Amino acid sequence: MYRAVRARAFKFLDSISKSSRYINKRLLNPNPLTRLGLEELMKLPWFKKSSSQSNLTGEQQVLEDDSDTDCKGLRKMNAFDLISISPGLDLSGLFGAGSDKKVMRFTTNAGVREVEEKVKKIRCIEGYRVERR
Repeated sequence: MYRAVRARAFKFLDSISKSSRYINKRLLNPNPLTRLGLEELMKLPWFKKSSSQSNLTGEQQVLEDDSDTDCKGLRKMNAFDLISISPGLDLSGLFGAGSDKKVMRFTTNAGVREVEEKVKKIRCIEGYRVERR
């Protein structure tokens, strides 16, 4: 994955906005001097909007309570570090073929129960295995 980022060998879906593409390209920039840092990221309007709308979680509250502690021994992290440790930021789909496992995902406006019933019917008829996360 690092080689693909370094070579900038990734593509964005057409549905991704230009501003999102720009931010992601800057986050994935292999040059640490021009890469978008966390401080810059937090100054962007969309980040300010989303962080002001959300309430503080317990984890954020703990971090604020410990703000007066000595943090000199902490390591500075960049975007690559965050991506590598975060399962929610798995970008392997951007860089070509992954596993041979076929996965089908979809979106709908229908309710959860309605979707579950239809999937159960199709699963029985077609012999598929369904996993819910």
